[in-house]
Amino acid sequence: MSGFHRDIKGDQNHILHFREYADKDAREAAAGFDVTHLHKVALQKDDNTLWMLVDVNPVEWQGLGSSGGGHFPGEITMFWGVINSAGRPLDIRTGEPDLAWGYCDGRTYTAPDGRQVTTPNMRNRFPMCTADNGTGKGVMGGAALITQSAAQMKSHSHTVSSVYVPSSGSTRMGGYSLSAGAASSSRGTSGAGGASAMENRPPYIGVAFIMYL
Repeated sequence: MSGFHRDIKGDQNHILHFREYADKDAREAAAGFDVTHLHKVALQKDDNTLWMLVDVNPVEWQGLGSSGGGHFPGEITMFWGVINSAGRPLDIRTGEPDLAWGYCDGRTYTAPDGRQVTTPNMRNRFPMCTADNGTGKGVMGGAALITQSAAQMKSHSHTVSSVYVPSSGSTRMGGYSLSAGAASSSRGTSGAGGASAMENRPPYIGVAFIMYL
């Protein structure tokens, strides 16, 4: 397809391009270009990516990103939609998988240009911005649940005040029995509590992360 489209109606949008190809193989198999075609843009329809012709001998294409907004390879974004078993997000309009994106589950995906790209495994994890130009990329830490140790608690003590013991009978104090005539004293309290793990995360909602390949 070449030339300008003249059938755009209503609220339809169109990005100018001089050729359309069904997929990567069809685009790479295209021939018949000359210098007048340099720097013109073609649309690859299976994943809606745009490609610029940068050389004609041999033919060389340069990817311009998604026709939906010019995403950058390696870009990670949140996604509220359906992801198929192959890890591809489905286009909410067509139900077709978008092959330019992969779920951040640690799998290796084939990008539209044939590159093998492994996404980070972000399942059940919060993202944290790295320092020093991203040198900490991929570092993992933290815990969903923690069990507090005695050393992590603020230093404190438990005491029971001295009591008067009458001349007859007995008195119980802090779990201890004092007989008549015993001197008044201080006693420690009995132990309490357990070792159950406690939630370590703030209120959250689950959402998928996908990466532009």
